[in-house]
Amino acid sequence: MAVDSEYLMQFVEETSFYNRIVLSHLLPSNLWDPLPHFLQTWLRNYLAGTLLYFISGFLWCFYIYYLKLNVYLPREAIPTRKAMLLQISVAMKAMPWYTLLPTVSEYMIESGWTKCYSRIGEVSWFLYFVSIAVYLVLVEFGIYWMHRELHDIKPLYKYLHATHHIYNKQNTLSPFADEQSPAVTNREPEISVTADNWVSPSDIPLIEPFSKEHKMREAQLGAHTVRSHGMTLARTHMHDWIILVLLVVLECILLIIHPFYRFVGKDMMTDLSYPLKSNTVPIWSVPVYAMLLPLVIFISIYFRRRDVYDLHHAVLGLLYSVLVTAVLTDSIKNAVGRPRPDFFWRCFPDGKAVYDTLGDVICHGDKSVIREGHKSFPSGHTSWSFAGLGFLSLYLSGKIQAFDGKGHVAKLCIVILPLLVAALVGISRVDDYWHHWQDVFAGGLLGLVVSTFCYLQFFPPPYHTEAWGPYAYFQVLEAARAQAQAAENGVAQGGNGEEEDGGFMGLHLVDNPSMRREEEDVEAGRVPRG
Repeated sequence: MAVDSEYLMQFVEETSFYNRIVLSHLLPSNLWDPLPHFLQTWLRNYLAGTLLYFISGFLWCFYIYYLKLNVYLPREAIPTRKAMLLQISVAMKAMPWYTLLPTVSEYMIESGWTKCYSRIGEVSWFLYFVSIAVYLVLVEFGIYWMHRELHDIKPLYKYLHATHHIYNKQNTLSPFADEQSPAVTNREPEISVTADNWVSPSDIPLIEPFSKEHKMREAQLGAHTVRSHGMTLARTHMHDWIILVLLVVLECILLIIHPFYRFVGKDMMTDLSYPLKSNTVPIWSVPVYAMLLPLVIFISIYFRRRDVYDLHHAVLGLLYSVLVTAVLTDSIKNAVGRPRPDFFWRCFPDGKAVYDTLGDVICHGDKSVIREGHKSFPSGHTSWSFAGLGFLSLYLSGKIQAFDGKGHVAKLCIVILPLLVAALVGISRVDDYWHHWQDVFAGGLLGLVVSTFCYLQFFPPPYHTEAWGPYAYFQVLEAARAQAQAAENGVAQGGNGEEEDGGFMGLHLVDNPSMRREEEDVEAGRVPRG
């Protein structure tokens, strides 16, 4: 488009202008002028970033170590010259890579690989703020998981991330950087403030996916995998799976049934004459993000925890949430038969309206298109989205204990992200003129209510202290404890000599050496993977 080309030319001119301002004041022209535009931009970012690092670093250290000495840090915490040089050296090694990222971003814009606008009016204020919100949420979510995997994947930590922890300790230029990332540490924060054990606010864990009590219980109970307990669990819930199959059959029948053809008069066409457009969110993509995406997350968590109870109930709850919502949605669609906002063009594709003596429409368009035009209320895209992604949001809120009362707002970003995606899907249905706003509101409310009921059927509420696991997990745990206690009582009453060697039939949990080692590992934060 001409507007895009004109704007891209302006962007390139502005980039070149900034390159000249920075480079001409710092380097002779014969050093940077022959370089390609991409390298000039990278050199500008590198020099400007380096200057910003030293200027802001000097002001920061002057404030912390001089103006606020003994306020935030004790006098003994001032870093040595060797520690300062080490941290500066590490920062300088990282600076070329940090400055390469915005350079690549600018290059993508200049090459026309991204959508860019010169004025907010070209994209609308609404989408402008939506884009900012999505960006902020994705950045918080993405950085958290990238940093977590940098710690979990050993080669990445050893060859890429370990350097970062060379200087992330006390008595350095970064005194508020903990030895471990708040996102992955499970240490209890200390209270005393001395030169030896000074603890910054960043020591308080930001994300605690699994509490210390949770880890201790897992060590006591052991892993429950699909291979060891999957068939038993499936047989226990056989009737639930049979009902799911019946729901699928019922949904197929509802898709075949013709909806109620409501009276549509000429005076109603004012609100039903919007253009007939294609779907921004294709129909095939709805099961992908509403069902497949949560399933991938459930399976990923299973491979970390090895808890088939959590996996089974999460999958079962998700399927019930989506299928019950689908059956309710299509039942209401067929019963109400509300015409879509683009009904006029479905009914009269040539634009020539025809009405009977009573004023009702006489459609001469494609029968399947007309039939689909009577399924406006409620929105199926929206109800499916909130059923699947709403369940995922509740599931994640329990896993990361988002409502533990510690006030970590970053956890809410993870919880809100699925709901934001579902809301954007609903907005797209109005923008595409496939639904009225009331249809979207009703569909979202329906999906959210059903997903909440289905989630609470298998898991405690997100604000509960044991929200990180399903009810079945704690029931099995209590049964194991009761069995162990009964075995201990039997040994004590029978006077069996095996009690001195660690318990009766290996169920004396207190004196089991392997269990003691597991509990010691848990206390030290070294929980073995299943």
